[in-house]
Amino acid sequence: MSRVLFVNPPSAIAVYDSSKIRVAITSAPFVTLASLAGAVLASGNEACIADLMVETRPFEALRQRLSEFRPDIVGVTFTTPLWSEARKIAGLVREALPSAMLVAGGVHACALTEEVLRSGYDVVVLGEGERTIVDLCSGAPLAGIPGLAWLE
Repeated sequence: MSRVLFVNPPSAIAVYDSSKIRVAITSAPFVTLASLAGAVLASGNEACIADLMVETRPFEALRQRLSEFRPDIVGVTFTTPLWSEARKIAGLVREALPSAMLVAGGVHACALTEEVLRSGYDVVVLGEGERTIVDLCSGAPLAGIPGLAWLE
């Protein structure tokens, strides 16, 4: 059984604060991570979501969640404006749980896959990840999992 922590990076509102698209950024829960967590739970594995946007001290909250939940896999979704936060999350995960698999998803990871992989993420999920994350939980070889990119 695998334990998967899904992370929504902090600061989306602050990043977009001075932008004209600020009105389109909501503080609603991130449904994508709930859908992924549901797929993990339905497959008999454990899942937890860390929505760092709602935390007053997001990186401290992440450290605590990593320490308490001890995930085998950490999945982070992000857009380009949140790339710097995603890199910081990768560093925190590597420091706290060096053997955890770091999985990136979202628009930036799909568009700039090699850059993301060279920054410390182990794999990038290309497109929808509900099946891919379940395959990762099963321990299937990376080469046998569709929708996945990694460095060799």
